[in-house]
Amino acid sequence: MMIRVLGFLAGLLLLGSTLPAFAASPELLFHVIESQSLNAPDDAVLRHSAVTAMLDTLDDPHAQYISPQMYKAFQGDNLFSIGIRYDIRNGIPVVTDVHPQSPAGRAGLRVHDQIVAINQQNTQGSSIYDIDMALLGPLKSKVMLSVRRSTQGKLSVLPITRESYRYPAIAQTQRLGANIAYLRLAHFSKLDFDKLESILQGFKTQDLPYMILDLRHNNGGSFQTSMAVADLFIGSGIMGIVRTQHSDQALPASTFSIYHPKKLLIIVNQHTGSAAEMLAASLRDHYPTQIIGTPTIGKSSIQKLFPLDEDDAVILTIAEFLPPSKRPFSKTGLRPDVPLDTANTIGTSPIDRSVQYAIRYFQSQGMTH
Repeated sequence: MMIRVLGFLAGLLLLGSTLPAFAASPELLFHVIESQSLNAPDDAVLRHSAVTAMLDTLDDPHAQYISPQMYKAFQGDNLFSIGIRYDIRNGIPVVTDVHPQSPAGRAGLRVHDQIVAINQQNTQGSSIYDIDMALLGPLKSKVMLSVRRSTQGKLSVLPITRESYRYPAIAQTQRLGANIAYLRLAHFSKLDFDKLESILQGFKTQDLPYMILDLRHNNGGSFQTSMAVADLFIGSGIMGIVRTQHSDQALPASTFSIYHPKKLLIIVNQHTGSAAEMLAASLRDHYPTQIIGTPTIGKSSIQKLFPLDEDDAVILTIAEFLPPSKRPFSKTGLRPDVPLDTANTIGTSPIDRSVQYAIRYFQSQGMTH
């Protein structure tokens, strides 16, 4: 019996000796598994597993593999969604913003709603990639969301029709009283930049010296656009520092600034993150500014999408943003100068309690008339 076992092992070793020697080459390992494994998976599955395993070795919670299907959706115009923004809390997607005129808004979806299932598929533990793919679909197709309004509430099933809808970056703008400008930015998109320039020029023309910048529920967007927005306010010096693997690079402000409020109040909450935090931190270092609300997300890292050779891609963190003062806010978030637990009342009235507080602050300082 022992001779048979040894003979079998010797046969395996002899067979193995005809294959190339293993080296530190993912391509070689991929080839060996594909050509020799008895249970070799589909190429796409193998590639997904290999790339994901490499990304898992990084200390990078934002590293992500983008499949060919998802990458095509990023680039093309053949998939449509419902017009919401969300984040993951305790493993469940929770709506952080929904525009009233979006398909989701018209169907009755609200901020803070928990999406516990999509088309009867439980979302607990799903990745952002999986949720995005479930929400995307052909134009005019329906997606069924099972929604819980509170942790104790009953489930509601909302049928929502996917449409060609672009979530607006500029959520609200108005003049408050005689001399206060109010601007709420939902995210950062270069498509709305020209409109924002026009709005700020209007504030300047109306001679509005005080401003409320509302960044609640703004969890980011384009880093480049957020810095371009900062540049509309900052007339000199640097807007921030980008720290990469190799060096620190200062971001100088141009002379193309438009609007210079004498005093700036920035409203934030626990859903304010990434590019929105970067803008707030940059402006705080240049203006007499108070940040009011609740501590922010604490994401100061910058990601970049890298296309791969199989119509797929990866997203990697390539840098960290620091404001001019170099005060870090990664993980800790921006700490408000004035803690205000009413910062989540956004949308409860045309001028909600956080905005009312800001107006009263200006009044108390003799800044309104």
